[in-house]
Amino acid sequence: MPVDKRPTRTDEDELGRRIDILDAARRVLDRSEMDGFTLDDVTAELGLATGTLDRSVPTREALLLALTADEYTVWFDRLDREVPASSDVAATVVAACMAQPRLLRLLSVSASVLGRTVPVDTAHEFEATLIARRSATAALLAERLPTTVAGARRLLLHVHASAVGLYHHAIPTAIGRQSVAGPIDATEPEADLELELLHAVRALVAAVPVIRQQVARRRDR
Repeated sequence: MPVDKRPTRTDEDELGRRIDILDAARRVLDRSEMDGFTLDDVTAELGLATGTLDRSVPTREALLLALTADEYTVWFDRLDREVPASSDVAATVVAACMAQPRLLRLLSVSASVLGRTVPVDTAHEFEATLIARRSATAALLAERLPTTVAGARRLLLHVHASAVGLYHHAIPTAIGRQSVAGPIDATEPEADLELELLHAVRALVAAVPVIRQQVARRRDR
């Protein structure tokens, strides 16, 4: 019986390949409009033949989801380091957001793009990891704010929603920039994303005790 001499990939090989793919994807994404981001561009960045990524990254959206998960990990890691010693939780959360413009870009399209052709198991793994990290960070936030872990999770959810909504106003797409070019620019000042997000997160943090009381009243009914 002939012996199969084809080399087999080890876990270390797979991890190295994933790191290379994500690094190449970041470079492509950083110089592209979101609609122009393609798997072909990523394979070209890696110097590979078209279609080579299909096994490890079956779709463009799956690759974007992997990038989002990686960016989220960096964001949560930063919060976990800085929140325990922070004297201004709102400013710490916003600084972590602003330090990762790529994450903000990805979150701004997550609802409309990332759910299109992502394999169910991939999406499930992403959601499970996100929930676990959010819960861990919420526990740290709950120690710094007058709220429960559940309340801190809710706060993080609202921070996400605020960041996405404000991003669309502050950072318009190429088509959006063309559509507002002209006299309207003089009458509608551009939104300062960091300033507006800080305003929103401060309001959310200030509302934490009120929301906690409202939730308690509902449970008592």
